[in-house]
Amino acid sequence: MWDKFLSKLYGDEALRSLLKHHDRERELVELVTGATIQKLSADRPQALTGYTVSLAVVDEAAFVKDESMEMLMPCLAVRQGIVIAFGTAESTPNSQWHKMWYIKGQDGDQFPDYWSVRYTSTDSPYFPPEELRVQQTLLDDRRFRQLYLAEWQLSDGSVFRNIDGCVLKDAPHHVDPVEGRPYVIGADLGRYNDYTVIYVADARTSRIVHQERWSNVEWMSQVERIDQLHKLYNNATVMADATAAGDVVVALLRDKGVDVVGIVMTPQMKERIIQKLVVTLEREEIRFPEYKELIQELNLMDTKSLPSGGVRLTAPVGYHDDCVIALALVNWGLQMGYSRVESLKVEEFGWQSI
Repeated sequence: MWDKFLSKLYGDEALRSLLKHHDRERELVELVTGATIQKLSADRPQALTGYTVSLAVVDEAAFVKDESMEMLMPCLAVRQGIVIAFGTAESTPNSQWHKMWYIKGQDGDQFPDYWSVRYTSTDSPYFPPEELRVQQTLLDDRRFRQLYLAEWQLSDGSVFRNIDGCVLKDAPHHVDPVEGRPYVIGADLGRYNDYTVIYVADARTSRIVHQERWSNVEWMSQVERIDQLHKLYNNATVMADATAAGDVVVALLRDKGVDVVGIVMTPQMKERIIQKLVVTLEREEIRFPEYKELIQELNLMDTKSLPSGGVRLTAPVGYHDDCVIALALVNWGLQMGYSRVESLKVEEFGWQSI
């Protein structure tokens, strides 16, 4: 890229007239306007500090470490600079930012400062179509899709696999209760910094039929909402997070006669219910509509090793795990012995019991 830039700079008379100085040792170009353009390596993160940058162009973004981007971003703060990053649709354990930025760029409502687009190899007029067929025979399907079709394999390296296999495409996000049908509710409770997320599942089909997600709602109002859902869905059993203030909510629900199971999220208990969800997703034993926040969280969840030898579920900065925990709780309830129909059939809007 730098060679092409220099070729254009020296090959265009109008641009060449702007050149004041070119330090080839430092890979630094100074223009008569006072602007500077410099090539820097991201291999040494500390080398990216100390600059004031209007525009940063990041090549081979998939291989630029997270630490390097952490060093670079403060350089853009003063001028509210722009980053243009491009590379293959892949990530490594030390380089997750590119994937995160791409995902954010697909959600302009929640992240208006990000924008992302992808192009396949065949979008280039110079790429021979026959080469695509050759590479398809040489590479496994996932690798081929990454390198040539620019398809992010979003669950690569994350905690949960086979997420797409559990998503009910074009299914309604809400299904009314069926008289006499058993239901289970999973509730991850939050108030200020986190969301309260609730999933209602049909206990016979293990299909999520309703989602609620809110924040900044005082506890008594949350109790009332959960009680209403409990009654609406045939006095459904509620699996609720009883950690910290959640214990009070569980007690208030019991006072109202709600069939509620309070689960204290110790590290050991959290690991158990998450592992159960991992297995359930792999076997496609739970299904849900295209809830954007849930699918996003499932794809982005990772684990962090603890000094004790255990692991902790983590979400990237700016994201939550409330949807994941609520799904894990309702799944835990479903695995407690509720009966399920032996066979399911695909209808126009998803899975329904026969």
